[in-house]
Amino acid sequence: MKLRILPDISAVKEAGIDYYRDNYFWPVSEDDYHNFIEFMFDTYVDLISKLDNDRVYDIALVEYTFIVSQLTGVFHYNYVKSYAKIEGCGIANSVESYPYLHPNWEEIGLYYSKISFPHGVIMRFIRRIIKNIFFNRHLSIFKVISKLILKSNTLGIGSYDAIKKSYIEKEKIFCDHRDWIDFISLDKQSHKSNELCNELIDEVITPFLNTLEKNGDLFTKNLDFLKILDSWRRRISDAAVIYTNLVYSNDIKFERFLVTEAVKPYSKLISVALQRKGVDVYCFDHGNDSSVTHYKIGNQNERAHCKKNVVPTIGVKSQYENIYSDGILEERTKTQYISIGTSKYIDLLERNSKEESSLNLKKIMVIGTPPNVNRYFYEKGWFFYFKVDLELRIINILRSCGYYIIYKAHPDRLKEAKGLFENHVDKYITDPYEQVWQLADSFVFTDTASSTFGYALTTNRHIVLLDNIENIHSKKTWELLKKRVNVIPTYIDNKMHIVFNKYDFCKSFKETHLFYDNTFVETIFGKV
Repeated sequence: MKLRILPDISAVKEAGIDYYRDNYFWPVSEDDYHNFIEFMFDTYVDLISKLDNDRVYDIALVEYTFIVSQLTGVFHYNYVKSYAKIEGCGIANSVESYPYLHPNWEEIGLYYSKISFPHGVIMRFIRRIIKNIFFNRHLSIFKVISKLILKSNTLGIGSYDAIKKSYIEKEKIFCDHRDWIDFISLDKQSHKSNELCNELIDEVITPFLNTLEKNGDLFTKNLDFLKILDSWRRRISDAAVIYTNLVYSNDIKFERFLVTEAVKPYSKLISVALQRKGVDVYCFDHGNDSSVTHYKIGNQNERAHCKKNVVPTIGVKSQYENIYSDGILEERTKTQYISIGTSKYIDLLERNSKEESSLNLKKIMVIGTPPNVNRYFYEKGWFFYFKVDLELRIINILRSCGYYIIYKAHPDRLKEAKGLFENHVDKYITDPYEQVWQLADSFVFTDTASSTFGYALTTNRHIVLLDNIENIHSKKTWELLKKRVNVIPTYIDNKMHIVFNKYDFCKSFKETHLFYDNTFVETIFGKV
């Protein structure tokens, strides 16, 4: 029977868990994937770092996201297609992997021109008034009303998350909360935008794609690079129009701009354009990342475009500065990290420590990863095909030891995860982690990047982390983390299984304490 490659979670569910596990196979090795990814991003960074035109550089920084969100997935799945063709394998794909297996380059190129917003001008105006009254409640009603009438020196886009809220309240400012669509205009294409587009294409995009085509092996085999170039050119052309309309606008009268969800391309585009006009742009960190594991590409994508990045504490600020400040992009942008000095984590630590806990671990919560088609390059083995297998083996081991197993599905992919684990665990939950963590005596994580991991460190619960031996960590903070967390080393074998010592894993649940060492939280999240 001809082997079928299962390229997405729907294909796995359609084939059945038994088929998936009996025929477990993925053609792209971890080393091949990460070596190509590193080569690809290093090539792009090297090219854009040599740009003399700062405005071309701005757009190039924004388009880093295109490589992350589109090209990495297309190249990865092109390898799968190429391998399948050579070896005569079938590919049982569904709608989830189809965009990567069969990319519509014309549609991809229309990213900016197809941008839309769910509300019209009148509704956005009403929303703006409501948000500005609600989100500026730290000020007197008189000041709020006066700022609603007069123009504010501080504007913002994106969600009103905890760090942004703390910043606004501590600075005692009125922030005029806008919708990002208010800053997007494709109406005035000019020779300036055409010049920026052409220069970026000539100096970066064309040589970048030529290099990949020549050195990509199965990652790029049989791909139409002219279509990729045409698609990217259209995308960059639109980005250049939006950028120049902002840079040459006479309506930018404010001095400070606050951005959450800063990794989104339109947020990046607005941010770099306003920075170029001399506006102080502040991008706000998301999640509970301590950067104990290094994510060079992730940092370049999320923060290297913004000069001022606001993080929760001095501990996190120090981490980012020590790890990322000497990066090529960060140095050119002159990226700064600013601590807001939140007491959020210490408050959580004090509150959560009052929850009842037990030395006798009975209920184990396995924290699920999102089973999507993105093969993340932040940590080794971070791909749905490997993680589902790993999580099923973890569950089976723990059940064989007599534990009550709770599976916490990742909120980003509830639909995809449904039907995978329900029959293998005692309880399957989709509620937010913050609302259900008390149900378990212990948590099992397979990565440190999740915001849930940061929150879990503030609880009084036993924690086990399965961590790949090739992941790069900050040595001092890693040693602190190991005082709080039971770390089980993993590696990826030649069959692409994430492997760990079963005996050490089971033993880790016997190493429980009434009180846990919270030095890591106090050091990284506790310093204001």
